[in-house]
Amino acid sequence: LFKMVDMLRGESLAVESSQIKLWADENLGEESEQRTINIKTRIGNYDAVKETVTSLIGDEGFSYIQEDTFFICPNGRLKLREYNTGESLLMFDVEADNQASADSKYRYSEVKDLSATKTILNLAYGIKGVVKTERLIAEFGQTKIHLDRVANLGDFIEIWVDLTHDQTLEDGQEVARHVTEQLELDKKEIVRLSYIDLLTEFDDCL
Repeated sequence: LFKMVDMLRGESLAVESSQIKLWADENLGEESEQRTINIKTRIGNYDAVKETVTSLIGDEGFSYIQEDTFFICPNGRLKLREYNTGESLLMFDVEADNQASADSKYRYSEVKDLSATKTILNLAYGIKGVVKTERLIAEFGQTKIHLDRVANLGDFIEIWVDLTHDQTLEDGQEVARHVTEQLELDKKEIVRLSYIDLLTEFDDCL
């Protein structure tokens, strides 16, 4: 077992060594573009939703902590993700915001020198903001469920459907809607903005 420190609450988490790699090596690099459908809702009772999720998939899932540093980028979202396992990724995505069921395309690459990469990106683009998240991730068929506790924002659940090459956006939206119904999520609580945009919007109101 490895110990992972919870950046939000200062607690430690026990993690099996087989779970430490948070992405597949074959998905890294030039060909790592993925098409996904994403639905995000705000939740009020974290423990109750967690119990529903784990009951649905028959598994406790896998918890970890991540810190995303977003950089100012006019063409999409560019972020450097740090895991509390010591690994990090550089990620870029273009997402159709302001839709209940957003279509997202993203690419990512493993980062070997986190400090140098962050310094270069900051000099080149400037930092937009930082999002710290405690995440429980569970897989349900072609769907990934993220149960998130986001610093300064609250609790959320995200439904991510990875589309196959022969699936349309409508196919993915139908899968996402089905999972949403199984989890009995409130459609009125759907959030159409990313976490970084929610934090930026909150800061602008202060």
